[in-house]
Amino acid sequence: MNENAELFAQLRDIHLPATPSWWPPQPGWWVISIALLAAGLWLLLRPPAWKREALLRLRSAEQVYARAGDSARLLAEVSMLLRSCALLLKGRGQAAGLTGEAWLECLRELGRGVCPAPEAALLQGPYKKNVDLDAGAFTGSVAEWIRRARKPAGRTS
Repeated sequence: MNENAELFAQLRDIHLPATPSWWPPQPGWWVISIALLAAGLWLLLRPPAWKREALLRLRSAEQVYARAGDSARLLAEVSMLLRSCALLLKGRGQAAGLTGEAWLECLRELGRGVCPAPEAALLQGPYKKNVDLDAGAFTGSVAEWIRRARKPAGRTS
């Protein structure tokens, strides 16, 4: 029995492994973190719905122009598009009745200093039957205006 007591004394109790540390996380947590960060950045940097819709309408007008070659129709459609954007950003009461230089000033204010060029085409072009216009440069400047456009500082709704 003495021999058994000696052997028994050599035995140690059950040792549990150390608790795992919280750092570094397992690879699955890295994947989830990166996916959440990417989704957050995508939502943060994605343009608002009205800008995406306006750019789609502009592309549609460009396609119609490419088929028909009617610059007066292009100017009319772009003019309606810009008016819709201004009404959304500035409000019906402040943007609906603007004409002439006041309309261009409204576009400059909303576009943070940028107004689609040529400005004269915006004022008289939609009302003329035949218009001489560089459609590519014009729609490019309208697209740039849409990308830059913001609500005025005093307007939050």
